[in-house]
Amino acid sequence: MLILTSCIPIRPCLYFSIEQVEADIWIKLCQLWFADKMGQKMDTMILMDAIKEPDRFRVIYEQIVKAIDEMQNYIKVVDAGNWTVTQLIAEYDHQLKQTGLNGIRLVVVDYFGIIKADAGFGNMVKLERMERNVLSLTEKAKRTKSAWIVLSQLTRRLPYRDWE
Repeated sequence: MLILTSCIPIRPCLYFSIEQVEADIWIKLCQLWFADKMGQKMDTMILMDAIKEPDRFRVIYEQIVKAIDEMQNYIKVVDAGNWTVTQLIAEYDHQLKQTGLNGIRLVVVDYFGIIKADAGFGNMVKLERMERNVLSLTEKAKRTKSAWIVLSQLTRRLPYRDWE
């Protein structure tokens, strides 16, 4: 949630969601919007009810529409489940062309640890595959004018690896 909070003031932002579907990310962004703009905490279930029954929750539904309309001007959420690093980089390049002169100021990649291996690297050990993916993405990030936040979790049960 903290990472999503950083997306709101930085415009434009590209958010690659590897694990969660796009709709879940927008619900969380709406919660943040309500807290930021309206000064109120909005429960996920209330938001879901308002989306499912707009006539019953007209005021909240209209605020959700307003929030999403506003945020879509500067946040692009990409459902990148089952993507490879190569696909992610290609989508970044595509989105960069779409944004024009302002470019993309922030890129968030969540949850990098489960990103698929590029063709030919699927037989690597998980840590080796992640290392290759990190190197590819780092190389791309260094060539851009965007700040990159790449989130991942490693299980503690992975074997210790000598990185030298």
